[in-house]
Amino acid sequence: FVLVLDRHRQILAGNQAAVATLGRGDVMTLVGLRPGEAIACVNPPDGPDGCGTSAACRVCGAVLAILEVQAGHPGTTRECRLWTRSANGLEAMEFRVRATAMDLAGEPVVVCVFHDISAEKRRDVLEKIFLHDLNNTLGGLRGWTELMSQSDAMAHRAAPAVMELVDRLCEEIDEQRTLLAAERGDLKVRPAAIGTAVLRHALEAVFASHPVRGDRTLDLGDWVQEAIVTDRVLLSRVLVNMVKNALEATPAGGTVKASFARDDGRPTFRVRNAGRMPDEVAGQVFQRSFSTRGEPGRGLGTYSMRLLGERYLGGSVSFTTDDVDGTCFLLRLPA
Repeated sequence: FVLVLDRHRQILAGNQAAVATLGRGDVMTLVGLRPGEAIACVNPPDGPDGCGTSAACRVCGAVLAILEVQAGHPGTTRECRLWTRSANGLEAMEFRVRATAMDLAGEPVVVCVFHDISAEKRRDVLEKIFLHDLNNTLGGLRGWTELMSQSDAMAHRAAPAVMELVDRLCEEIDEQRTLLAAERGDLKVRPAAIGTAVLRHALEAVFASHPVRGDRTLDLGDWVQEAIVTDRVLLSRVLVNMVKNALEATPAGGTVKASFARDDGRPTFRVRNAGRMPDEVAGQVFQRSFSTRGEPGRGLGTYSMRLLGERYLGGSVSFTTDDVDGTCFLLRLPA
């Protein structure tokens, strides 16, 4: 779809594809809005002056492309990743944005062409993460099964490793299945009472020998013990990803702390690691195809935390980061 913007980045006009894609009755409902406001991006309310002024907007591809053109570049193309809120709930979208400078009756305007590349990025995820990780796990299984065939003694030694790899394989497949269902809107939420002590013990078991832990310490401390009503499977997935994300960001020998308590009456889980998150990372950390490791499609952990935690569990997923307290991800469930 196409949007024509004035010098204030406000919409002057749009084509019929813009009206249809953005769910508007006619083009006049778009006039005066900025692109993020028209698309229902979650970030504009956080800025002092709407779209383009929040902290996350500093790394928005659409904003940067428009500003480059307004600064004198004749045309530029960037990728834009954002979260939107609609009648269907929270949804991640990705666009390739082409911004071009034009003159309209003596007034400078910017013409923005938005191509939805969400499906393309989803394929990247399947190819670069799922199939890659699947292949690595199968390679490990093959190595251990070859050892098992050599003798009974080797079979006895290899059996625990084979079981662990099979469990990891099932976990990877199940996580992809859950994400696909969540993105389609087909995921079923099954709330039931679950004790926080049970959740704590499950986290301890998952990371007792998890490869991402390495020689890092996971400090689960003392959790406030109570029963909460939620979907245990989905909550466990969010908590596991919170801890994995923190462990990956922690240098060897470091410590990750996970805790539970009530915050203003709401059940709140916190996962903290030392170190401040860079601003360019903080502005994109929940995006599906963003990764601090520089590989396309490696951002699924934090992405799924927000998708599952907010859209399906009805909570809020956020983080704080500074030089003193480090980085802390929070999941607040409904009271």
